[in-house]
Amino acid sequence: MTTDPGNAASLQASMAALDEHFNGEKPKGLAPGDHSWRKWGLAIFQFKYGANDGIANYVSNGADRADMIPFLRETADRFESAAYVEQDEVMGRINEADIMGMVGSEAEKAGGIPKTDAVAKKLTDEGKIIEAGWVGYKKMAYKPTTPPARLTEARVAFIAGAAHLFSSMMEIMDPGREEPTEADLRRMDQIEKELRGFIEQRFGKRPGKR
Repeated sequence: MTTDPGNAASLQASMAALDEHFNGEKPKGLAPGDHSWRKWGLAIFQFKYGANDGIANYVSNGADRADMIPFLRETADRFESAAYVEQDEVMGRINEADIMGMVGSEAEKAGGIPKTDAVAKKLTDEGKIIEAGWVGYKKMAYKPTTPPARLTEARVAFIAGAAHLFSSMMEIMDPGREEPTEADLRRMDQIEKELRGFIEQRFGKRPGKR
């Protein structure tokens, strides 16, 4: 991955200085490929600012290039995941504040505790019903100290489950009918039983019907 062979000597000298700083002086009598005395593996990537070709000069203190490939992939995945978690955490706070604001607004209209159906309709009209479900589930199932990465994974799973259920409901409805058929209602009842059964098993109680 060398873009400028003229930098090779400078990179090697820089690596030698860093290697000695972190690992000390190499003991005498060791074979050239013996790295057992080192505590830290080091690598330097040199790239030109403004370049977007992904090419860089590379030097290490003995790490095998074949071993570096999965390491770099895993490092890139962690960087990408961290950026996604940060973005998701910010959006989650925005959505939660928005949703709680809607609930509070409905509570003011109702002069106290708002009706569940009114809140659900309002959230659905605003395109927030699934996000509201996640906010409620998060408050019920997770502690405030839960790591953001875990919450991000849980949120993805929650919304993916909602997407699966919605698409499945669209598929199972009998075609060519404006009103639901008896079979449609029976299928919806089975979905409700499945979901309520899971909630009862998971949380130890059966929530009351609205």
